[in-house]
Amino acid sequence: MWRILEQIRGYTFIELVVSLGLMAVLSSLALGTYSAWEAQTQRHFLKQFPQSIQLAKFAALAKHQSVKVCASEDQQTCSGRFRWDRYWIVRQGELVLAAYPLLKDHYIIFTAFPKSNSDHALCIEADGTTYNNGTFACYEDRPSDRLLKWQWVINDAARIYPKF
Repeated sequence: MWRILEQIRGYTFIELVVSLGLMAVLSSLALGTYSAWEAQTQRHFLKQFPQSIQLAKFAALAKHQSVKVCASEDQQTCSGRFRWDRYWIVRQGELVLAAYPLLKDHYIIFTAFPKSNSDHALCIEADGTTYNNGTFACYEDRPSDRLLKWQWVINDAARIYPKF
């Protein structure tokens, strides 16, 4: 019995310290890579949102038909929600021209002028002007409060102006 216990060997203190050191180095490399990926995703989103507005404007001018940019739950239909927290789509009639996902833990609120816009969508008319101009504000959802990350202003000619 005692021979079995003498043959069982554990790890030495040096082996434990070396393995913990290697784990610390690898995890710091992974954290740096994740931070760079997150920054790249946010830069991509900053380009993608204005491009979707321009797509809507060009589609309206090309087909002489109005286009909506609106919130969506299923990437097919406009949800009519005030808070855009899943996707937003560019929709012309029954055809969805593009669907975009929102960043994780972010949401967009569209404040239209005039405030008669009941479906909370940006409507671009066939001549390239907007039925309702307004402000798109993107917030980061935090447990205690909301943090404004980006803001875009759309004028009646469907031009988009960033406000950071």
